[in-house]
Amino acid sequence: MNIFDKTARILIELSNICNYSRFHKRCPLYELKNKKEILSEKIVYNVFEICKKYNYSGIIGYHTYNEPGIDPRLMMFIKDSKKILPNIKILISTNGFYLDQTLIEEYEKYGVDQFEITCYSQEEYKKFKREIKFNIPVKLFNRYDNLLDKRLNIYSREINSKYYCYELFDLIVTYKGDISLCCFDWKRTKLFGNLYKKSLEDIMMSNEFLQTRERLSKGDRFFEVCKKCNNKRRLEIWEKLRKEEAYKK
Repeated sequence: MNIFDKTARILIELSNICNYSRFHKRCPLYELKNKKEILSEKIVYNVFEICKKYNYSGIIGYHTYNEPGIDPRLMMFIKDSKKILPNIKILISTNGFYLDQTLIEEYEKYGVDQFEITCYSQEEYKKFKREIKFNIPVKLFNRYDNLLDKRLNIYSREINSKYYCYELFDLIVTYKGDISLCCFDWKRTKLFGNLYKKSLEDIMMSNEFLQTRERLSKGDRFFEVCKKCNNKRRLEIWEKLRKEEAYKK
């Protein structure tokens, strides 16, 4: 059994630090802005080693609700993950605050395959649209008209969703080392285990994790947060993400 057969992306939240957290005052990281916590380097490399064991070839990102560019270890993780896992694709999702032409070229040199940049002002959007040159694919998101996204109200909705869901095709490692249900569950109401206490392999092979993935993929939204979420991601989208063609221009 390959534990990553149904995993398209692994998102590693390096810390609870985000320089733009003020824009999302209901984000869990906003309340923790004065209490900095950083994911252990040991945990990150343990994830790499499990990925190597199973020949993982999907996507690795260093974000969930953090700003990866603020972490001085990011370039090291990028370079080392490419050495350990030469077939992966690296995604950098960022607010772009720390990006300039020189740094972007450094990221590209050491193995970043795609950028996703969320712009919080028209000036930022124009900067990345017109002034910066990228040699790899980049997606720009406009947030200066609407700074809040659809996840914020997920816990108060009055819906009973029956959509199938493949969110667990994203494997999320939080800054506390927890394996989280998905990025929409921003309060982290459902966790499958902690990497400081259990191995990633044991967590992903547990009956709870496997059964949750199976039930959600069939539209059985048995967690309360899942019932209130109308997000649905098609299986073929996740399969496409795993292919190299997904990152070609």
